[in-house]
Amino acid sequence: MKDVTKEQWVAALRSGKYKQGQSALQQDGKFCCLGVLCDLAEVPHSTGPGRVLYSFADFDSTAMPSHGLVKATGFKGGMGRLAGMNDEGKSFNEIADHIEAHL
Repeated sequence: MKDVTKEQWVAALRSGKYKQGQSALQQDGKFCCLGVLCDLAEVPHSTGPGRVLYSFADFDSTAMPSHGLVKATGFKGGMGRLAGMNDEGKSFNEIADHIEAHL
């Protein structure tokens, strides 16, 4: 796993490189804002039918990064709020603004 700074994450969200999706870290080529973090951190993953399963030290997930990833990247929390914003339809730019202000 690679270290990721807040600035790198925000830049990736604003880059236009990632298509935004909901309800999964990565599915059918679309990413949740937290899936972007997983991709930047180069978390090991495997693929299933359209879905990506990210492997973490403490569990495998398609929906939320583990506490291990959050701790390793240095972000204190708020991942549930970010997932909620993403799934409620907030844009990556709006989420990036929130990350800059609150993480």
